[in-house]
Amino acid sequence: MLQVKSLSSNQDDKFIDDFCNLQATVRQPPYHQANLPASSWKEFLLNRKHFSCEFWLLYDNQVPVARIGANLSQADKQLAYFGFFETDIAYQKQLSPLFDQLHLWMRTNHVVKAVGPINYNTWFNYRFKTSSTDDHHHFPWEPINPPEYPAIFTEQGYQWGQKYHTVASGNLPAMVQKSEAAWNRAHTLGYTFRPFNLERFIEDEVELLYRISVEGFKDNYLFSPITLEQFRQLYVGAAKQLDLSYSLFVTAPDGNEVGFFLVFAQGQYIVMKSTTVLANHRGKGLSNAALHQAFTKAVTESKKGYISALMIAGAQSESYSQHGDFLWSHDYHLLEREL
Repeated sequence: MLQVKSLSSNQDDKFIDDFCNLQATVRQPPYHQANLPASSWKEFLLNRKHFSCEFWLLYDNQVPVARIGANLSQADKQLAYFGFFETDIAYQKQLSPLFDQLHLWMRTNHVVKAVGPINYNTWFNYRFKTSSTDDHHHFPWEPINPPEYPAIFTEQGYQWGQKYHTVASGNLPAMVQKSEAAWNRAHTLGYTFRPFNLERFIEDEVELLYRISVEGFKDNYLFSPITLEQFRQLYVGAAKQLDLSYSLFVTAPDGNEVGFFLVFAQGQYIVMKSTTVLANHRGKGLSNAALHQAFTKAVTESKKGYISALMIAGAQSESYSQHGDFLWSHDYHLLEREL
């Protein structure tokens, strides 16, 4: 017998344990590669105090088989995000009771539009992977999900929303050559590029990244501000797990940092994960100039190629991948529904 339970009605250890352990239970290879440990999901649930939110589990004879969460957007209370979704694929045609409770909660809270998957906001995990030109590249920094997941939502009345891409390009020497003019122009204008101080990254650099991020990303799609402490926690893991030796700050002629490029090495690639330049310093080719430095370092270290990661469709950053030869691409989507 199928039964839906909510966290607000079942604030006990069993519900929390069932919710946090479900991903590990239902995910099958190769889609388990980016699984978070149960302790990380518990941290998410502890953070619910910062959001107007709810979480649900679908049980079959007391065995958890699917989960989902939702929260109100902090910028627009008529907008809600759904996220945290997992299901045993054997139940993909039996999830209507779970979606009924999700949509009832949203309507009760006067929501007119739902968008996701987004775990609280776009600082955390979001998007479904929807297609790829290859079947052997799965990265822990990208959405990894069973291919059935998006169709589960379209069958519940959701439409395709914003699209994103990851593109891998080869021929790094050509990238160095094509970006050299931007590098020279930036230096002529008085801009310089300095690497992150990795020895004092958490102590000194994270606050600077936070200041530039909040200002540089404020007009991005679905942007929500977070506190410095929340931001710091996001980067604690990155500092431990990623080779950030390719990452750079952009320094203006007056000596102030006005942009950054979060670029890291992964295997035979360098990956540009996040970048922004403050508004009054844009249009000067600083992005291509910074990439010139990264491309040059990658050539000296015999890297195979460059990955532009998780770019929003139509953004200027899509052009970065055009410096080299196309290798492969991955696509991702948000889904949305009017209520």
